[in-house]
Amino acid sequence: MDTDSNNGFQAVDLDIYVDPAEWSPESRPLRYTHLMVERSESTEAGPYERLTDTSWTYAVLPKRAKMVPSSKNGPEVPIVGKAIRIRLDNQLDFEVRFSGEGPLSYAQAAVDIQEAIGGNGHCFVNRDNKLVIESSSNGLHARIEISGGAAPYLGFLGKPCATGKDPHITLRNGVYMYQLRDPYGHPLYWYRARLYNEQTRATSKPIATFQASDTRRIPHNELALGTVKLLTPSGSALADAEVVICPIDGGAKDGALVGGGTLQGKTNRDGVARFWLMRGYKVRVTIPSVSFCRELVVPDDDQFNLLDPELMDDLFAPRTVTIEYANRVNNARHR
Repeated sequence: MDTDSNNGFQAVDLDIYVDPAEWSPESRPLRYTHLMVERSESTEAGPYERLTDTSWTYAVLPKRAKMVPSSKNGPEVPIVGKAIRIRLDNQLDFEVRFSGEGPLSYAQAAVDIQEAIGGNGHCFVNRDNKLVIESSSNGLHARIEISGGAAPYLGFLGKPCATGKDPHITLRNGVYMYQLRDPYGHPLYWYRARLYNEQTRATSKPIATFQASDTRRIPHNELALGTVKLLTPSGSALADAEVVICPIDGGAKDGALVGGGTLQGKTNRDGVARFWLMRGYKVRVTIPSVSFCRELVVPDDDQFNLLDPELMDDLFAPRTVTIEYANRVNNARHR
């Protein structure tokens, strides 16, 4: 995570895991095409606002204002002698102090604001008689912040701010991990992801909800995705089984001491659990429900099976089911 020392914003690099089985046409009738990302600046429960949309969008205040300029003058407000301050894209600052006689209309204020911000944005009165300010830039880097004594009279209450949106992330066959950078994030913000169908506009329930971390992760090419799949004796998926991964040997990585950080997870409805692990690092894998424990060194592969017998020593090795042996036992019992 990168920190903006000017105002405390932190650029949060989001890593979002998506199981292709959740969206591929082979697994369900409804095919999802994109990944939608949302952010909550308060609690895990929300409220959430979208960071992505069907296309690149601009930062606009008031939020959800109709973007159709009109010839209306709008209401007249007592803003003479008062100022409005506008910050665009977290780097361009403008101040407009209104002058003249008597109350000024929204249309008159819009002319002064447009003259001040020039080509960096647009200001107009829309069909709903609201004063609208829009950034010229788009995407998540686009941002508008408004303050000043004239702001409330012009319809900007509280501490109004808005950002643009990036397009929804396109899902790709064979890709498990997707990235998105939130330029105006914070370690305490919550994020969640949903699957989205571009044609039907259908959205899934949240597939991931997580909090940003203030610790920079190592590059993905230094991580490997370890997978374990569990079955019941009848051959069906063993869901909700706990899987625990503990570090064994400490060591240094990029100048940092590696240790602690026990990982815990549960198998999904397909009996599968997955973990991102540092390549070359020694860990212990424990699955209490099946009395399984093993130590292994994470291989130098993009993906690997945590149950692979070739990786390392097993404390309680998994037994391999041999159909030929099972047939011999059954035949002997029936003689």
